[in-house]
Amino acid sequence: MITDESGTITEAAFGEMDLGCVEDVQKIVGGCLRVAGVRRVVVDMAQVSFCDCVALGPCWRRVRRPSSAGSFGLTDVKAPIVMRLLTLTGTDAVFGLDPSARDVGVFG
Repeated sequence: MITDESGTITEAAFGEMDLGCVEDVQKIVGGCLRVAGVRRVVVDMAQVSFCDCVALGPCWRRVRRPSSAGSFGLTDVKAPIVMRLLTLTGTDAVFGLDPSARDVGVFG
């Protein structure tokens, strides 16, 4: 976990994000937003090789329910299969990701 002076926590995900890790994803996202002074949580997806809709759920719910706790985003999606999931589900636009640029998307 990396925190910067702007109140952003960047949490790196790695490996496969699927049903087996959905509870961990929920805990990490919720836990980061409860840290004092945090205004934004960004999940670095550079080392994620696979992601399914179930694991994407906690991220999607966080974006759909903005609160005073802070905002949420994804960055650095490198795996084509992960970008394909985000594109097919329309969540690439929700997260503000450009499929060609793989830029940061933060909402909430």
